This record gives sequence, structure tokens and C-alpha cells, in this order.
Amino acid sequence: MKASFGSRKSWPALVVLAAVVALSGLMTMSGAVVAQTTPSAPNTLSSYGMQFEAARVAASLGERTQLAALSRALSGENQGALAGDNKAALAMLWGGVHFAGGNYQEAAQAFGEAAGKTDDLQLKAAAEFQRTEARAAVLAGQDNARAVEYWQSWLEAYPNSSLVTEAALRLVWIQLREGEVEQAESALTRLGRRHPWLPDAPEYQFALATAAFVDGRFAESLALVQDNQAGPAPIYLTALCHQQLGEHLKAAASFQQVTVAYPGSALHDYA
Repeated sequence: MKASFGSRKSWPALVVLAAVVALSGLMTMSGAVVAQTTPSAPNTLSSYGMQFEAARVAASLGERTQLAALSRALSGENQGALAGDNKAALAMLWGGVHFAGGNYQEAAQAFGEAAGKTDDLQLKAAAEFQRTEARAAVLAGQDNARAVEYWQSWLEAYPNSSLVTEAALRLVWIQLREGEVEQAESALTRLGRRHPWLPDAPEYQFALATAAFVDGRFAESLALVQDNQAGPAPIYLTALCHQQLGEHLKAAASFQQVTVAYPGSALHDYA
């Protein structure tokens, strides 16, 4: 059953909100800032990995110069010498660089190469997870049925992976993009029963809050999200809740927080 919105003006914003979560990944909702230290001689795979994490966070905030510099530096390296015996790790790094830069086709290809270059089941599952995320990102929310197929295929292939809950939450977000609140909330309930630790996780609470908002339960949504203000998406949802409840000054303050603290977020222009 699909929900009907209390305010149709909020629908484009919620679509973007769901897309931001889908494309950035739930892990990036923390908004944590990594110290941006640059090794004097970044000529090892591990040092490039450290640089990538700093560049990824900077890119999520709208600063892409570090990411571009890292891509150029990686391209200038002897790929075989840099990878050594860890070719899968180098492919994963390239996949991350492409994904952070919004080049999802290239990211999917790199993650697929990483999966094919390792016999480690845990690493293979992680690489295929990232590949699935990139393939879903290519669809840009325009073909949710195919995105569901992607994630269901991954779940069937790696049912014992530690990333199972993350994949299941991706399916919940697809349902929310479709306005299928009842199905999404049922899925969240089943996940919570299967994984007792999950209901206390911020990403789970945020999904519940979004479902309540889509269903027009704005006060309930606000109660669920107001203690989780790490990252632009929860703050933006807080602003939408205040707006729907007629608390316009509080809404304006939260919208401003998104624009000031997260200028590179896809939610910036909507705020």
C-alpha cells in the first residue's frame, strides 16, 4: 500500500532525501570529519587508502580537489608495483575513488574486478556489495524494480555476510522511495527481530523516522529523528518535520544548518 503525502511540496524533497541516503550509503550519514593529513611520500597502497578516506569526506562536503589530486596521483603510479600481491585492494580503492566522484559505471567495474581478484569470501562479499551499490546508483532512482533485483541477488549470494543488514536497509529505502510505507515498516520490524541490536542503530531509527514522515505522522517522525542529527539527511528531515508541524522558525534554523554545515550535500539547494 502506498502512502499519500500530507503536502505534495514535500515529495521532491523526500525523493532527494532517499536518494542521498542510497547514493552516499548509510555509513556516510555520520558526517565525521577525518583529519586531512597528506604523507610526504604517498607511494604505498595503505597511504593512498588514508588519503582516499580524507578526500571522500571532503568531497561529501563539496570540496573535490583532494579527490581529483588523488585520482591523478594514482593514475601516475605503476599499478602492478603499487598493488603487489594485493590487486583486489587496489581495485577496491579505484572503485571508491570513482564512486566518490560520481562515476558509478566505472566504480561498478572496479568493484567487480576486485571481487574477481580475491578468494577471500568476506572481501568478495564486500566488493560485490559495493558493486551492487554502484549499479543501483547508475539507475538514479529511475528503475527501482531493477535495483531491488540487484540487492536481492546480492542477499541470495551472501546470506551470511556481515553486510546483510546494510543490504536489507537498502531495500527498505527503495520501498520508501516508492511510498510503500507499510511494506517498509514491516521489513524494518522483521529486521529488528532478527537482529536485536539493530533498532538502536541511527540508520534504523532514521529509516523509521522517514517512514513516519512519508505516512504523514510528522510528530512521530520528529521524535525519532531529533536525537540523530549527525549528517545532512537527519537534519533536513528534522526541518521538514518542523515545517509540516507549522514550526517555521525551527524549520528555518534546521534548513540553514544543512546549507552552512554541508554545502556539498545534494540537499543543499533544497534547504
